[in-house]
Amino acid sequence: MIKILLADKQPAILKGLSMNLALEPDIEIVGSTSNGRDLLTLYQEAQPDVVVLDIDLLLETDGQALSALAAQAGRVIIAHSLYDNRALKTKALANGARLFVVKQGESQQLLAAIRRAGQQ
Repeated sequence: MIKILLADKQPAILKGLSMNLALEPDIEIVGSTSNGRDLLTLYQEAQPDVVVLDIDLLLETDGQALSALAAQAGRVIIAHSLYDNRALKTKALANGARLFVVKQGESQQLLAAIRRAGQQ
């Protein structure tokens, strides 16, 4: 079972992600937030295997949330973005994300990334 923490600035997207991922037999959602300030606390409480992090939350915290999450050993962060933007991808990867997935892509891309990350 892959334990997932979801963080997205848009509550509607967060709800949709939660509903879709909850249908997967090998994924357990252990927490979700739409607030970058609450992310680290929730992360420490939930101890997920994988964090799916909206790139807008990265920008909201100037990369600090992602850097702090990346400093925690054994966790994989997937940056999730509306924008297929090279600069955003570079910033996310430089701040500790291991994977970058575009939200407009097929849901199978995110699932594949989560499963790949869960095996690391």
